[in-house]
Amino acid sequence: KKKTELKREVLENGITLIAASNHHVPLVSVKLSCLAGLRYETKENNGINNLIASVLTKGTKRRNSLQIAQDMEAIGGSIKGGAGRNSLFVHMDVFSRNLEKGFEIFADSIFDSIFDTEILEREKHSILHDIKSQEDNLPAVAFKLFSKTMFKSHPFGMPLLGTKKSLGAIDRTVVLDYYHNMINPKNAVLTVVGDIDIEKSIASVKTLFDRPNRGEDIVVPHFAEPDIKSPRLSETIKEKKQAHLVIGFKS
Repeated sequence: KKKTELKREVLENGITLIAASNHHVPLVSVKLSCLAGLRYETKENNGINNLIASVLTKGTKRRNSLQIAQDMEAIGGSIKGGAGRNSLFVHMDVFSRNLEKGFEIFADSIFDSIFDTEILEREKHSILHDIKSQEDNLPAVAFKLFSKTMFKSHPFGMPLLGTKKSLGAIDRTVVLDYYHNMINPKNAVLTVVGDIDIEKSIASVKTLFDRPNRGEDIVVPHFAEPDIKSPRLSETIKEKKQAHLVIGFKS
């Protein structure tokens, strides 16, 4: 039985690499997370992290969207971007025997995405449809109202998907500026977990992820959120035969 290993290393360009071996199944999970997300948005660019995460793996300088999908399928892998309140990330699963090729596609998607205007507009249309669909999802409506009520000045009060107005103002130039400033090695943590040779994986990462940093250093924003001195109550009425209640406390 092979022993499980764990190693952490900060690469020369600033990427924090965490590699862990687990040989139970011949699979590897790779995730690169950058300090970004809803916390770094404004009312003007609300939704930009989710938009970038949706388009990040849909076209690079070397591959179009179809080629990325075909290349990943050929090695038995999958790749997808995502965004949350504090991060923007890309996740990949791949068979261990194809990890080297997977690393190459993964790095290409993260650092060389071109954000084609047509694909961006198509994705914005899809997100607007999702926003509209949320209005029929009562739990989603309740939590969105809760966040807006709880956070008065903090970006956490805004929706992750953005709004029709904010998405309408986000064009390719805005996306590229944000992407070049936030998706940087010095701002990233890369985890590689699964059926791997740790030293070999680290060597591959050093070669394929040896990318220069762009933009300025990221500063975590702080917001003067007003104290909650008395209960805040918000409600909305929907023509549904359900009621949803969300209660939260400052902590």
